[in-house]
Amino acid sequence: MKSFLLKTVLFLFPAGLFIVFVEMQLRSMPNVYSIKKADLDKICGEIEILCLGSSHTFYAINPAYFSKKGYNAAYISQTYDYDQKILEKYIERMPELQYVILPVSYFSFFEKLADNKDAGRRKFYSLTMQVDQPDLLEDYMIFGADRQELVPYWLGKIQPYQINEAGFGTAFSFDIRNKNIEKTGANRAKMYTISNLDLRQKEMKEILENMIRLCESQNIKVVLLITPTHQSYRKNLNQYQLNLMYSLLDNVRQNHKNIMVYDAFSDPEYITDDFFDADHLNDVGAKKFTEKLNQFLEKEGTNSYSRIFGSDDY
Repeated sequence: MKSFLLKTVLFLFPAGLFIVFVEMQLRSMPNVYSIKKADLDKICGEIEILCLGSSHTFYAINPAYFSKKGYNAAYISQTYDYDQKILEKYIERMPELQYVILPVSYFSFFEKLADNKDAGRRKFYSLTMQVDQPDLLEDYMIFGADRQELVPYWLGKIQPYQINEAGFGTAFSFDIRNKNIEKTGANRAKMYTISNLDLRQKEMKEILENMIRLCESQNIKVVLLITPTHQSYRKNLNQYQLNLMYSLLDNVRQNHKNIMVYDAFSDPEYITDDFFDADHLNDVGAKKFTEKLNQFLEKEGTNSYSRIFGSDDY
């Protein structure tokens, strides 16, 4: 028996060493999370506008068009619980911070990253951004994540990551925009329609309000933002979930004094060519949106509400 165990250990040992080696390489390999961490560590003392949230803000807000120093710390599938962790880590190191921008999307109150298909991204918040502690065993290793860029990295061919110096996602360009938005809007809406609206509702609303209170304690204004969406997406949303989103948003706004709401959900100014797909702007649309948002920040005061609806008001 002892001989069998010894042989098993000797057999598995090289595999274990290889996994450890690959894991260390993966941790040292640049990715969007490590780039954003490095950016925040470097310029946090200068930031006046901090953008958080999911891909809806990652691809919609280009801080290059703000009149104040801004940084986009949003990323794909980032939910309020991770927004809170980023904010808590950096807010004390941001003496110039005046505005925190948080998106309110169709799914924001009803889903955590742990619930969706991108749950594997959790490990990067603990191992790379270092804003969290690993939760599950799988969260202790990047090894289980996508490793397709590792060999090019070994060969010295580092992937150019598609974000600019202010954290904005540049991959959704006008030139490669989806030309069939009308046909794909229904699929995008279905993807974000939540079957159990009660599962995370209370928790996510509480997390949002915790961030608002934290900002309030530092005299920082919070902008609750609804980014533009294409009509093909809006007309396929579940009306109850959409109305509940707005009801929760209104409740949060009424409970806090440092709130500004900017709602461009169905702003008719955004045409099909401004979108990458039915619920994300492309780089041209993002420029237009950020410039309009900048005007709003310059003109509006605390607890203001800018609501821009088209003919398909919810």
